[in-house]
Amino acid sequence: MAKITALPRADAVSGMETLPVVQDGETRRVPLAGLVGKATPLRLAEQQPAIQPIVATRSGGIFLGINLEDQTAVIPLSPSDPGIRRALDQNVAVPGAALRRYSGSEAVMPIIVAQNGTILLGWDIEAEIGVGPLASGASVGFDTYLPNDPRLLVSDHSGIAERSIHTLRFVRALADTPTQSYEDASPGSRVSFYTTASIIHFDLWWNNLVVRDTNENSVGAIMVDGEVAGTFASIVATNAEGPQTVTLELGSSALREVALVWPYGAGMELRQTRLAAGAALALGAPRPAGWIISAGDSTTEGFSANGVATSWPFLYANLADRQLANLGHGGHQAVASEGTVAGQVAAPAGALARIIYSMGINDCIAGKNPAVFKAAVAGWLANARAEAPLAEIRMVSAFYCPAHETAHAFPLSAYRDAFAQVVAEAANPLVTYVDGSALITHSPDRFVSDLTHPNDLGSSEVATNLQDLDQG
Repeated sequence: MAKITALPRADAVSGMETLPVVQDGETRRVPLAGLVGKATPLRLAEQQPAIQPIVATRSGGIFLGINLEDQTAVIPLSPSDPGIRRALDQNVAVPGAALRRYSGSEAVMPIIVAQNGTILLGWDIEAEIGVGPLASGASVGFDTYLPNDPRLLVSDHSGIAERSIHTLRFVRALADTPTQSYEDASPGSRVSFYTTASIIHFDLWWNNLVVRDTNENSVGAIMVDGEVAGTFASIVATNAEGPQTVTLELGSSALREVALVWPYGAGMELRQTRLAAGAALALGAPRPAGWIISAGDSTTEGFSANGVATSWPFLYANLADRQLANLGHGGHQAVASEGTVAGQVAAPAGALARIIYSMGINDCIAGKNPAVFKAAVAGWLANARAEAPLAEIRMVSAFYCPAHETAHAFPLSAYRDAFAQVVAEAANPLVTYVDGSALITHSPDRFVSDLTHPNDLGSSEVATNLQDLDQG
């Protein structure tokens, strides 16, 4: 007889006046007054006359259970009730198992799911009955892997906020502001693995931590054998958090390397990965030892490419065959202290790190004196060099920008000149100047409608031209 340990929390049902329980084959409602604060962990039982308790109250009432005769789940309250959903989604902890949130795309709403994908407790949407193949060991057709599984290779990031049985969430060490929170986006970060699965489900969670929703871009990508096989975007409403399952259908069980790639303008987490039952899973291929660390403003974060896979930092890192740590963040101006962050991210790679720093458009828009801008850029460079003395640094001045070339107190060319002067004064062979204006054709068709941010065509051109500099 299988055993499950569950740890319910009393406050999960504190919003209800009574709790329905199943006892002696009958459902009755018990006043919560005597139960709240007295809920107990699972009452372990090798065998019960009719019901195997999963979560039980101290009085003996069964909150969740398995009927031993027909292996169905006893769920005494409809899962549509907000109280029961809070209890099931948030407060039932099952060591060694995942609590899978329902995406709306499955016939059975998972309540508690084992690591191998078996639904221990679920709710049949059409029949409106509980299902629980615990006693029979029935399979739901998928093997489930949690975010901290060692066979999932995590790469192309500058920091991890959490990697546990519950979630994988990246974070970037940016000096951001509460009004944007772009540090909670992680452009181009990825999880990769080899598998023979013909069908793969990625269970995601959109966390709504990036609060500058006017510029949200949630278009991530899935790569197969090193090539982008498709894209996906959040189906959760703006200013809200919620689950989503992204499904990849490959058609056959050949061995492939699959990678899930994070978007550049939204907060996304991986809750679990489900592979077709019996499929092999192995650690993804080692990512390149070399790194591209891209730092700058919104044009460096990725805006306004259609998605991360068409942003210039992602494209350039792939062309250069390097990992990517994208530190770009929209709306920012030159700040000397941010050079320390870029240098710290680059330092572990030593001479295999290449930092790309591009800045100037927001400083121009703000009317900052170019001399003040130059001092900030010089400070950024000095701080980056102090942290990563072996890294190559490319100082890329502002891209050509039709909307802002001559629209403000100082022309954008003055900020490009300041960049060039900083590099000349540094006189370091590892620091080179790149004229950002020359990286993109001076034509409106390279930009989105704001005539500020490169579109896919402009982003591709920037990436290709940077790669040409590498080879020339």
